[in-house]
Amino acid sequence: MSQDLKIRLGGVLSIVIAGVVGWWAILLPLQKARAGAPEVSMQLKAAYVLVPLALVFGVAFVALGSRMHYRDTTRTPPTLTPLGWTLFALVAVLSGVLFWVVQSQLSAMGYR
Repeated sequence: MSQDLKIRLGGVLSIVIAGVVGWWAILLPLQKARAGAPEVSMQLKAAYVLVPLALVFGVAFVALGSRMHYRDTTRTPPTLTPLGWTLFALVAVLSGVLFWVVQSQLSAMGYR
């Protein structure tokens, strides 16, 4: 199996992990809220950090494969490349949008 294929499969695995954790940390609490649960709790780090991170990097690994150079390993310690900074900026934006959407839905249902 080529290195490029392994990287792309790792990206697919990362997307699957984002989906499973997103279902558990975001969709299940929203379903409980829609069902009228008196209290709803969410795993904030899983919902707003892990899901966007796994999704953005998973899509990038699937799309670019072995051409995805998000860090410069010739330096000690390794530093981010422009692609790496762009991916982390996308993660931050996605985290913020996801937080806003979920909080808006919870507020609309009367949760604080």
